[in-house]
Amino acid sequence: MQEIRKLRGITQEHLAEKAGLHAKYVGQIERGEINTTIQTLAKVADALGVNISELFICFQKGKNGGHKATLLKEIAVLLMPQNIIVVELVKKILVEIFAQKIGTGRTPRRRDDLNSEESATLVE
Repeated sequence: MQEIRKLRGITQEHLAEKAGLHAKYVGQIERGEINTTIQTLAKVADALGVNISELFICFQKGKNGGHKATLLKEIAVLLMPQNIIVVELVKKILVEIFAQKIGTGRTPRRRDDLNSEESATLVE
């Protein structure tokens, strides 16, 4: 919840106001100091503009540490408020990008692994 709030640039006070809660209560929820109800979480999710299930998504840190998890969370936050057509389009674009890399016999792990032509294609 806190990560989504911060990624959206919303303060605890603003979130509390939008959700009809006290700011202290929002802070206690974020810190895990208290348990709350599904109804309260639904208010928070609505105030954040996400589905309530998004509050329960947990990204595990892989061998790349927290950076990859942070990037995935940022992408998820960007996609959450979008309509299904936009999300499907983004998925198709990603599938196409990865299919092209697989077709060349190599899938780059980092941007540095791309040759200049491939790098320019990602920027366009």
